[in-house]
Amino acid sequence: MYEGRAYVGTEPPRTAMPSQIISHISIADADWAATPEIPLNPGLVAIIGARGSGKTALANMIAAGCDAITPSGWSASENASPSFLVRARKLVGNATATLTWGGGATNTRALDGRDANNHLSFPRARYLSQQFVEELCSSGGFSDGLIAEIERVIFESHSDDQRDGAIDFD
Repeated sequence: MYEGRAYVGTEPPRTAMPSQIISHISIADADWAATPEIPLNPGLVAIIGARGSGKTALANMIAAGCDAITPSGWSASENASPSFLVRARKLVGNATATLTWGGGATNTRALDGRDANNHLSFPRARYLSQQFVEELCSSGGFSDGLIAEIERVIFESHSDDQRDGAIDFD
């Protein structure tokens, strides 16, 4: 039986293409990583753990492996960035994250950002930091970040053919 967001049965329904699902993350050259091999559930929607257990670090490593951290995110000040990887850049050393996708493809990225956003890379996921989500959900009304995210979602929901040559929402 499957309705809406809940499913009861022996196996969950398959909804995404295997090539779009991260099945595993491997962290190499990182003696600081207590669990360097982490299989991921194809239905992963949340990372749960105690404060300081590495939830943000894991999310950042997955984002780095997906080329989902923007150039401005990598170049942010270590003192002001919400990114674990940027704040810990000096301690990360030569560590890398390798993502294995459900279709078998892998991609490896340096966790200090040195090989990020090259001419062959493209974001395979959208990373929203906790700070960004908190801003979007604040009761303070519409923020520039919320408006920009709504515009991005609307723009990206249209195919190139439907955009009439527009390169962005504006």
